[in-house]
Amino acid sequence: MQVIVNSLEELDKFAAKIAQKLEAGMAVCLKGDLGAGKTTLSRSLIRHIVQNQTLEITSPTFNLVHLYNAPNFKIWHFDLYRLKTAEEVYELGIEDAFNELAIIEWPEIIEEILPKNKIEIFIEFAENENSRKITVNN
Repeated sequence: MQVIVNSLEELDKFAAKIAQKLEAGMAVCLKGDLGAGKTTLSRSLIRHIVQNQTLEITSPTFNLVHLYNAPNFKIWHFDLYRLKTAEEVYELGIEDAFNELAIIEWPEIIEEILPKNKIEIFIEFAENENSRKITVNN
């Protein structure tokens, strides 16, 4: 599936549709250039899953992982941009995360250990600065 979103509102509507399909045992792998919108999409996904549009969600760039409580499972939000080796991710609890819902920004370093039950979302800059081309593979 491929879509073009032209605003934050359209991105949020897209996130709401994807969020309905997510459940425990899945990984959402967000790929794209720096500044493409991975964290913004993560924020919308998490807010829709936990059903709280005002929940403060910060980027896990420095902490590497943040946890959120959804009604039936935990959401593990990872940002692996700063990892040097795939082995480092085990210290963050990735194995536990794969039993819940893992939303992973910059997943490329751990491709070999990602679960089969995953959705890959590629975010690219589109025609104007507010537009993004989003490709979903599952």
